[in-house]
Amino acid sequence: MNEEMVIETAKAAQEVSKAVQSVAGLADKTGNFIGKIVGPAADALGGLLGDQCKSFRAANLYRLSLKWEEKVKERNINEDILKHLPFGVSYRALEVASMEEDESVQELWAELFASATDPNRNVEVKKVYIDILKSISAPEAALLNLLWEVNKDGPNVRHDEIPAFEGRINELANSTWRKFSKTDRNTAIQNLVRLRCITFRPSAPHLNRLFDMPRAIETPWPRDCALVNVKQFESLMKYFEDTIMMAAGIKEFNASDGIQISHGVFGTGQKIKVQELNYLLTPAGKDLLQACKEEIK
Repeated sequence: MNEEMVIETAKAAQEVSKAVQSVAGLADKTGNFIGKIVGPAADALGGLLGDQCKSFRAANLYRLSLKWEEKVKERNINEDILKHLPFGVSYRALEVASMEEDESVQELWAELFASATDPNRNVEVKKVYIDILKSISAPEAALLNLLWEVNKDGPNVRHDEIPAFEGRINELANSTWRKFSKTDRNTAIQNLVRLRCITFRPSAPHLNRLFDMPRAIETPWPRDCALVNVKQFESLMKYFEDTIMMAAGIKEFNASDGIQISHGVFGTGQKIKVQELNYLLTPAGKDLLQACKEEIK
């Protein structure tokens, strides 16, 4: 070996040594970080992580199994003829469900499994369902369940049913969805919009006197010309801008205290005072909840 090769070999050895020291340093830093956030249990964490993770997932699946059995009994599903899920679907779904410890999200998992194993229903555990349930937490589950209840009747309730509808939905909202902080609710809304499960119900634009004809111009109807009211046009453009920014998540959605409804040909202009009516389930959101919930017979 000539002198040049010896020098190159020595340099390579130095680089390897530096890399090893760097990795060792990162390992020490990582261990220090774990020690700070875990405390005295950090020493045992490395050796027991696998077993603890298995125990954690097993405990979640056990709680899920109890919820599933409860749903099966509530729906009078014959356990002797349960429909089996395909292996691939089962593996993906159970892998994700085993990491879920939130009770309300577990409820949705249990409902989905109950529907999918019901021989009388044609429900499959779609990949999109798994992705959605993997990505939500308690506030999102609460809003989805609430909007499902709203969706069953919605703004099409009869005039004489409005007070009862308002009372039932507001009571449910107060006991579930509205218990979370405003920050948590806003984050949950944006997450469900991101997942394409819900969308905003924007208020209707005010188009009164947008196209206006000066009184000085006396043209009989039908007229083939009109002048745009500048202030009304500016207001309409601001409405479009705000709607686009709210849909993009850039601007906070200004939810009203309810929505206006109409009945009959002439309409009443009456308002249903349920703030959550400002949001709508998308086809994807409805599809998931229809798969989860018991069929109405």
